[in-house]
Amino acid sequence: MCRRPAAHRVWRRRPGGLRRGHAARDGRDGPGTSHCRRRPQGVAAGSTPPGRALSTDQLMARFDVSRTVVREATKIRESMGLVEMRRKSGLRVRPMSEWSLSDPHIIRWRLAGPEPDAAVRSLIELRESIEPVAARLAAEKGSADLRAQLSAAVTGMITATREGSPRDFLDWDLRFHEALVTGSGNELFHTLGRSIRGALEGQTQSGILPVREDSLTIKLHRAIAEAVLAEDGPTAERATRALFGDMRAHLNAETPAAE
Repeated sequence: MCRRPAAHRVWRRRPGGLRRGHAARDGRDGPGTSHCRRRPQGVAAGSTPPGRALSTDQLMARFDVSRTVVREATKIRESMGLVEMRRKSGLRVRPMSEWSLSDPHIIRWRLAGPEPDAAVRSLIELRESIEPVAARLAAEKGSADLRAQLSAAVTGMITATREGSPRDFLDWDLRFHEALVTGSGNELFHTLGRSIRGALEGQTQSGILPVREDSLTIKLHRAIAEAVLAEDGPTAERATRALFGDMRAHLNAETPAAE
């Protein structure tokens, strides 16, 4: 039996994961990262203020884990700039200005914190300042491989919508934007790829800006892909800005800014 495509479909976060049982992907393994996954509402989520001292014994008791797990998790957090080990005073939380805010894990944790809408807005502003320019550069370079990737991604998003698969839709959306940024040829833009994945997955899982499909979303992605195919940089840039304008409009509708 064929499924009739919906004119507008939104997939939201449920307590157990994405609807239809699609689980989020993380990307790291090990005892320390397993501990990280179980406590997003911590330092990065904003519940532990900068300067707060954290002891190994306290963390062991609070999360019922071994000293080894706490040490591994601490090393990971140190690498992200979340905490630092000081002589005599022990482990302390660092100011947010020193965090690796583009790290996908920190993005997800912030989105699980008390002010997820602010985190989403910051992510959209970051992406909006980079991706339109990346689209223009990618179109001007005229890579055949990139053109094929973007076309496949748009087709995949349409197919995922027809089949009612939010996980597949999100995957194709991720592939589209990662390919666009990578295709710009700018190595600094390329580093944004992991942040884009963390942003899209995190905002979807948090429910602040859920995965949504409608004719305009698909139309804008297709317009970007067609501009890149035509090697039309200015049009690719305008289409990408229009996509982010649509994204901001839906975010404002979901979470109105405080007056």
